[in-house]
Amino acid sequence: MNKRDGFTLLETLISISLLAIVLIAVYTALISGSRGYQRVEEGWHIYHTGYSILDMLRKEVLSIDKNIKGIKRDVEGKRMDEIDFIGFCHNHWIGKALEGDASEIGYFVKENEEGGYSLFHRDDFVIDEDLTKGGRIFLLSDKVDEFKISYYYNKNWYETWPPLGKSYLPEAIEVELTLLDSKEKEVKFSTLIPLKR
Repeated sequence: MNKRDGFTLLETLISISLLAIVLIAVYTALISGSRGYQRVEEGWHIYHTGYSILDMLRKEVLSIDKNIKGIKRDVEGKRMDEIDFIGFCHNHWIGKALEGDASEIGYFVKENEEGGYSLFHRDDFVIDEDLTKGGRIFLLSDKVDEFKISYYYNKNWYETWPPLGKSYLPEAIEVELTLLDSKEKEVKFSTLIPLKR
């Protein structure tokens, strides 16, 4: 009887082929899982940014005293509005600085170096006659496609505030923010903020 030790060439080729198929399947699963994770992370980032901006704006708008200035701006057929007001939710950036709770707060859009648009937040604890100047400016997002603010008063919507000759607060403010994700797809956010009168 002739006893053979080891594997034949055919058995070895079949084993290597099966191993290659298993390795390709594992590699494909890892790559698609990694791509899926990246897509989820990119999506999460844009939603986190949008909701965080609206949440911050909501908190600050709810602290409005009397002064509010809303400007409608059209840029390339899109709204890039601006809002400035005096609010009572000043962030104390310097430990024990002599700063009160009231501050001038503003949100505005400017064109950035890449040709897109960026949304900025302005906070100035020195209250003066010009609500639109001074203070610290912070970038909120550099992926803005549209920033639209509407003001509701007495069953009417206004694109600017205050209307001619009026000095009261609106009953509500609606903010619509559109950001662009990593694939330049529009992601829309909105909030309606009722104001106490």
